[in-house]
Amino acid sequence: MNDPNATRLLSVGEIFDRAVHVVLRNFLQLTLAYGIFNIPFVALQDWIQRSAQARFDLALGTVVANPRLISQFFRLSQDPTKKSLASDWIFIALGLAVSVLAACLVANLTERILRGERPAAVQVIPKSLRVLYRLVAQQFAIVFIAFLIFIVIVIIWALPALMWPAARSPAVLTAAISLSAALLFCALEAWGYCAFGAVALDDSGVVRAMRTGWRMTMTKAAVSRSFVFGFGILAFDVLAVIFSFALAGFAVDVTHQVVVARVLEVLLGVAIATFVNVAGTIFYLDANARYSAIQDAAQNRENSAAR
Repeated sequence: MNDPNATRLLSVGEIFDRAVHVVLRNFLQLTLAYGIFNIPFVALQDWIQRSAQARFDLALGTVVANPRLISQFFRLSQDPTKKSLASDWIFIALGLAVSVLAACLVANLTERILRGERPAAVQVIPKSLRVLYRLVAQQFAIVFIAFLIFIVIVIIWALPALMWPAARSPAVLTAAISLSAALLFCALEAWGYCAFGAVALDDSGVVRAMRTGWRMTMTKAAVSRSFVFGFGILAFDVLAVIFSFALAGFAVDVTHQVVVARVLEVLLGVAIATFVNVAGTIFYLDANARYSAIQDAAQNRENSAAR
């Protein structure tokens, strides 16, 4: 049931290839499932924070029209009238919950599509709502662990430079921290999708899902494959964000309408998030099948030894 190819396990390249085919064949169904809660929330957030959002999109258009101003992007996009409010943190928390719910809908639809079913988004909403609080808790746990590991990385690289300033230049220190953080995020991408899938698809508890996800991705036999998948997702995310910003800036420069740019950003963001979540779901199903095969082989060896 958990083998996404029904006959054999998949390589990382085949996982992304299968994700492309699944999304293209079920594009409207999957993007609607992701956007059914996400788009209304983004629209409400944009309306409440319309001044800051308009300034951001205008800055994108300015940079597209004159690329030499890219170094001034943050100054151009900063809203001088905006103050830090408690509502900002409320929107961040709500945004996380909505994104997690949308990802859960896509994951459940993807699993059923891979089994040959033709489900509707409304069929997977009840299950997604039931496990939502566990998924949010799991995401917070992953973020907290990533933050702690990142702090450790910074301390490991920065402490020698603080004690012996001549030992390491700022450029080398920045490069070392950036590379280490990138490797960390690659590992967390793979682990996070497997932990997410264990909760969203198999109804596991948070601790059990994170432990199982770690075994699926960070064991000796799986770690290199997990890093390759995580790197692929991270690289795709970075390129997608750059393309999204460039497209929004071009739309502002051509139409002089920030609303057009924002609509394109949101729609492209939904399509990108849908593909990433489909790929993550297929990766989890494949990793689960591999993990089950390893467990079955170990159990068979124990039974043979006992006999």
